[in-house]
Amino acid sequence: MNRQQRRLIARQRDFENRYWKEIMDRQNRVDDRKLEIDMVCLALALHELYGWQWHGIQRVLQEFNRQILRLGEGVTYRN
Repeated sequence: MNRQQRRLIARQRDFENRYWKEIMDRQNRVDDRKLEIDMVCLALALHELYGWQWHGIQRVLQEFNRQILRLGEGVTYRN
C-alpha cells in the first residue's frame, strides 16, 4: 500500500468518525428532548387529573428521574 492510499484511508476514517460523532450527538439531543417532553406531560397529567400542586409533582419527577438513572446503570426493574 503506497502513501497515497494510506492518506485516502485515513481521510475516510476521519470522515466516518466525525459522521458517527454527529449522529450520536444528535441522538442524545433527541433522547434528552423526548425525556423532557415526557416529564412535562407527566406533570401536567398529575395536575389535571388529581389537582396535584408543584411540590408533589416535583417529588414525583425527581423519583422518576432517579429511576431512569438507576435503569441506565444496568439495574433491571425486577431488582
